[in-house]
Amino acid sequence: MLSNPALLWLGQSANFQVGFRQPFLRTDLYAAMPSYCYEFPRPAVTTDVAAFNFADGTAKILLIQRLNPPFQGHWALPGGFINPNEDLPTCARREFAEETGLETSQLRLVNAYSEPNRDPRGRTITFAYATVIDPERADATGSDPVAKDDAADARWFDLFDLPDLAFDHDIIVRDAAKAARQAVEQNDASSANSISLLTALRDFAAAGNKS
Repeated sequence: MLSNPALLWLGQSANFQVGFRQPFLRTDLYAAMPSYCYEFPRPAVTTDVAAFNFADGTAKILLIQRLNPPFQGHWALPGGFINPNEDLPTCARREFAEETGLETSQLRLVNAYSEPNRDPRGRTITFAYATVIDPERADATGSDPVAKDDAADARWFDLFDLPDLAFDHDIIVRDAAKAARQAVEQNDASSANSISLLTALRDFAAAGNKS
C-alpha cells in the first residue's frame, strides 16, 4: 500500500505509477490536502492541446516528440498531468507552454477521452482543447515552438501529412479540427490566414468522413 499522499491521489496500484515523473511526488502541492486512503484506485487526469495555424500556404498542427516512455520518440499533442491545485484550462495552458514555449489564452474544450486502455501507464482520462494560433495575431512569444520539459522536439506539421501519433491522439486531432473550425467560424475570420485555415479545416473534416 502506498503511503505518500501524492501517490495516493493518483491511485493506489503500484503498477499504476510506472512511468510517472518526479514532479508528481512533490509534497508541497499536497500539504493542504487530507490524506484519505481508499480501497479502490482512482484514474489520473490529463489535458492535451491541439493548436492549429495556417502558414506557408498550409494548415498546420503543433506536435511534440515525446522524451519519455510510453511512446518515447513518438509524436503527440502537447499535454500532461493536472496538478491538484489547478483547474483543467490552467493545466492545459501550463503544459502547452512548458512543452512548446508558446502561450495561448483562447482554448476551446473538445471532449473528454476515457477509453480504459488508452494509456499503458494506467487508467487515465484526458480532456482535450483546441486553439488557433494565427501568425498575424501571435502573442509576444510568436508562433515558433521551442521544445522544453517532456518534449524532445516541437514542430508544426502539415495537417494533411501527419506522422503516427501516440495514444489516441489521431482521434483527438480529428475532433479538435472540428472544434477549431467552429471557433474560427464564430470569431473574426476576415484575415487571409483565417479564411485559408477555415477552408483547410473543412477539407480535413471531409477527408476524415470519407476514410
